[in-house]
Amino acid sequence: MKKSLAEWYIKNKAKIWTVIVCIIVILLINRLLVFIAKKNNEKQANITYNNSQTEQKPVYNSVSLESTQSATWGEDMNEYQTELLGTIDQFITYCNEQKVEDAYNLLSDDCKNELYPSVNDFKNSYYNKVFNGKRKNVSIENWSGNIYKVDINDDALSTGQFTEANNIQDYITIVTDNEGNAKLNINGYIEREDINRSGSNKDVEITAIESDNYMEYQIITFSVKNNTDNQILIGDINNNETMYLEDENGMKYSAYTHEISEPELIINAKQTKQVKIKFYSSYVTTKNIKQITFLRIVFNYNKNEARDYAGIIINL
Repeated sequence: MKKSLAEWYIKNKAKIWTVIVCIIVILLINRLLVFIAKKNNEKQANITYNNSQTEQKPVYNSVSLESTQSATWGEDMNEYQTELLGTIDQFITYCNEQKVEDAYNLLSDDCKNELYPSVNDFKNSYYNKVFNGKRKNVSIENWSGNIYKVDINDDALSTGQFTEANNIQDYITIVTDNEGNAKLNINGYIEREDINRSGSNKDVEITAIESDNYMEYQIITFSVKNNTDNQILIGDINNNETMYLEDENGMKYSAYTHEISEPELIINAKQTKQVKIKFYSSYVTTKNIKQITFLRIVFNYNKNEARDYAGIIINL
């Protein structure tokens, strides 16, 4: 029996060991596949956790994000908004590090042209008033879309004291330039909007060229063409109801007539003149301005005779 078994083993030894090796290889491959699957699951779980943590509380160098939801609409910030928020963080970092020119270069061209034509203008009118060589703590809240409410406070760790007296609130808007780079509009400046609509009466034409929109008001640039032989006056600085905007619901937004001098509103005979007028029109995304009204234009301002009044409406 033993002899026959030995003879069978010798005769089939190669096949037997081949089977044994195959079984061992299959077992090892199975264990390896189980090990790899386990590691992949752990890695995926870790990535999911990290992404979840990042979505809940993005990490920035110089700002803290108070909420990922819009304060006005309650909508969550999307991934693109969260990414663009890094531009505000970089701006604050430059200001904290006193890199004024680098901070200035993050402003949009419209913001520079409207508020800070040079680095020195930015330094004197914004940086020195807000930062003035000191580090600031900054918290951000999404206000609406690409507009963010920014609270700028003294850094208690560097000053050794905390006071709310020097707290500053700003609204910063993130825009993109022609090359797709993120840029900033600061100091409550939202955007520049092209209008290019006109209205006319008695050989006088008024064209609304563009509007610079701020959180609390808007400034419209007009071109006034006086084709008459008389000097005209397009508004009364003592009556803010003679120049106003009107929305689709009939709400009127008067001009800041106390900030305008009368000579600014006088257009001489055969003259074309640009005039900037500020209106009590705060920024609301749902507001739709339908017309601009100049109610009491004096068409014979330089004449010693009864006043010739008429109006011009610009439909938008």
